[in-house]
Amino acid sequence: MPEKRDIDRKREGAFTIEICDPDDKTPIRLGFSDSQNFYTIKDKSIYAIKLADDIDPQRTNIHVPNTHQKILEYGFENDLVGRILLLAHKLFVESRLGRDFRCKEALSISLEGTRLLLEMREIHAQLHSDEKVIIEGGFLPDKGRSQNIPTVKNLDTRVKIYIRKADRVRELIIEIFKLAYSAGNDKKTLENLKASITEKHGEESDFVKYFNENEVFLRFFRNLRNGDEHPKEKERTVIRDFNLRPEGNCDPPTIELIHPLTPQEQTPISAFMEQVNTTLVNIFECVIFMVCRNNMGNFGNFECEITEMPLERRHHRDTRFCYAMKLNGQWIPLG
Repeated sequence: MPEKRDIDRKREGAFTIEICDPDDKTPIRLGFSDSQNFYTIKDKSIYAIKLADDIDPQRTNIHVPNTHQKILEYGFENDLVGRILLLAHKLFVESRLGRDFRCKEALSISLEGTRLLLEMREIHAQLHSDEKVIIEGGFLPDKGRSQNIPTVKNLDTRVKIYIRKADRVRELIIEIFKLAYSAGNDKKTLENLKASITEKHGEESDFVKYFNENEVFLRFFRNLRNGDEHPKEKERTVIRDFNLRPEGNCDPPTIELIHPLTPQEQTPISAFMEQVNTTLVNIFECVIFMVCRNNMGNFGNFECEITEMPLERRHHRDTRFCYAMKLNGQWIPLG
């Protein structure tokens, strides 16, 4: 055996990592790894950890350090982190889903989804705040020649960015489906997923019913983006700033989707974003639950289920579901 070099002894020896963050001095609540990195979750932030061997796998530089980098300004205290990321960490478990289920990939998808949903919430909050300031400040007085109509700074750009993030979340939701069900190689992804789910679980299964109920939302977000990027006469997304109506009233900024299958009437943008945020979080959370529930195995000889935990027994107030096994006629939570 070749003699170990100093760099080998250093890299293979015991070590500690201290995360120094003056804005978040809370302890590490949780650590997990996905297909790319190891992560730590503190109360107000999430960090990606890279070891020296990840940076310098050939071990050419003994001075390369282990590193940590903040990737999210939100952590364990945040409700979306609890509902999506921590739920994924709790349910995407190889011992429950089997070795063939790509649990680390599922965690990567869920982490990206959490980040995007948080960014969408920030866009909505800032736009709502800007709009509120304009409304409360009132319009400049009409001096008899032309009425000044206010404008929200960079409205079009901000809404377009929001639409793209929403569509990316839609793609990630579909990626979670595809971890367990075939989507085919053509463009009929949703049709193929539905056929695969139906074949495995039956037409009358709760999963097929859930898919049918939410398929229209997944199509809507795709059509919303297409209507913005590739507008046609009967398929287009219309973004309007403050707009004076014939009756003399001034509408707040609005959005409209003109589409024969998934139309959206002209709606105030702030209210629209609030509804989209709620809808996508609900779908993402439920798809994690449904995919895991319908692909889990038993725990030894015990029957298993995914159950909703009472609030007082949750590790995180917003992480609602966990695995449970049936013992003496009762469901006992696992973890």
